[in-house]
Amino acid sequence: MTQPHTVSNGSELPSDCWYALALSSQVGSEPFGIPFQAGELVATRRQDGSVVVRRARCAHRGCSLSGGWMVDGQLTCPYHGWQYNDQGRCVHIPALRAEESIPAQARVTVLPSQERHGLVWVWVAGQSTEPTYPVEDIPELELPGMRHQPAADLSYVFKGHFSRTVENGIDPTHAPFTHGKSIGKVDPTADLTFPSYSVDQREHAIAAQMPIKVKKLRGVARWLLRGDSSDIYKGYRFIYPNLLVSLVNFGRFTMVSLQAHVPT
Repeated sequence: MTQPHTVSNGSELPSDCWYALALSSQVGSEPFGIPFQAGELVATRRQDGSVVVRRARCAHRGCSLSGGWMVDGQLTCPYHGWQYNDQGRCVHIPALRAEESIPAQARVTVLPSQERHGLVWVWVAGQSTEPTYPVEDIPELELPGMRHQPAADLSYVFKGHFSRTVENGIDPTHAPFTHGKSIGKVDPTADLTFPSYSVDQREHAIAAQMPIKVKKLRGVARWLLRGDSSDIYKGYRFIYPNLLVSLVNFGRFTMVSLQAHVPT
């Protein structure tokens, strides 16, 4: 996997890789701000449905473009009305005199982006300004009957480093202690020694499946889920650097969630 190094604004983050930074359902025709440790971004959607992601700092006085609006397809700064096209070039300055021209440096950076798996992915450059590999496939999303539920999309803030929140989704041994009141608990005499399991490692992703030591379902879970200790398991797929696919199987019921852990 790519090693972390300092990106252009001085942040120590993995670079030369695709970050999942927003839900597709969050991006509409008006500017959507994306807080990001490497500098705030702003996403807009073109009339053809495609997404444009720009650095959010206006080239004029540094105002956040996420507070702006769209005028005839141009992103407009809320401070002085400077307008930027989809390539990041300023195309209109309201205060400009007739004899003046728009400065060549009046630009904002547009980052390579694409939509996959219900998420907006952005290429964060280090040494390579253009993507060097495609966004990883997610086989778990191809399971029979699996479909995206935009109504279930949500976003919230953890007060922790993004690597720790990713780690939480991969770690199976906390379940008996953390989720005993919500999903299930283990017998007090149960052997919590965790068995070895294999990990499928690729250049930009790892995946694994392991048992969950939950003996008794409780709460709402017991009405929704059916299973016993022999068919309860957890699977995960971590796509470097910040996307976690979490799969939990309770017999005939399988739930898959995509978690984009955005460093802010």
